[in-house]
Amino acid sequence: LIGVKFILNKNYTLLIKNIHILSFIFMTINMFITGGRTGQIMFFLVIIILCFHTFKYSFKKSLFSSILVSSLIFFAAYNSSDLFKTRTDEGIYSIKNFNLSGSDTYGKSTMQRVVWVINGIHIFAENPIIGVGTGDLRREMWLAHQELSPEVKSTDNPHNMYVMVLVQFGIIGFISLLYIFYTQIKFSITNKDALLEKLGFTLPVLFIVANLAESYLSVHTTSLFYSIFSAIIYCNYDKRLIIN
Repeated sequence: LIGVKFILNKNYTLLIKNIHILSFIFMTINMFITGGRTGQIMFFLVIIILCFHTFKYSFKKSLFSSILVSSLIFFAAYNSSDLFKTRTDEGIYSIKNFNLSGSDTYGKSTMQRVVWVINGIHIFAENPIIGVGTGDLRREMWLAHQELSPEVKSTDNPHNMYVMVLVQFGIIGFISLLYIFYTQIKFSITNKDALLEKLGFTLPVLFIVANLAESYLSVHTTSLFYSIFSAIIYCNYDKRLIIN
């Protein structure tokens, strides 16, 4: 929000601009002293989107600036935040050394999430049209774990929103979820208000990416956040004013 307002409003005083810059710096520092890797990935995606908004008439400038700024922030965070460095190394190690034998616990959480996703896809393959339903999710995940990966603890959350929807509601639910994102992006592309256009595009894109690592639309806080911002951004203000 601060970045978009900073880009759009050319009439800010020097004081307001400096407040925006300081706020952005403090938020960036806060982002990388926490352990949430998905939030950090979303942060870098925001940086890329902001760069393309800033240099929207030059693809080369947008690409170069997004790579430069993201790289500078990443290496600064990696060399100054022990927690960010540790979590990054764990993620890289898990990808390179996929192992669930139990003898290697480094990066275990990432490895478990991969297994949960694989088992979820296995359940979907057996119930592709309407899924197993919400009530049977826990039981079906447990059965899949007993059959495919008994060494991994069971879960009722595959930690991937798309897999969760496929398991619960099948391909019908999956298409419904994608349709929500489609209508929001379509709204942003056709909106004449510059602020709503940018926010309307960014919100679904961020959640499209974030939902690969967690079921964020089933988690209370993030689903509430998404619902509130959707209600604000995608409201038909013209029609509402006519009704009133």
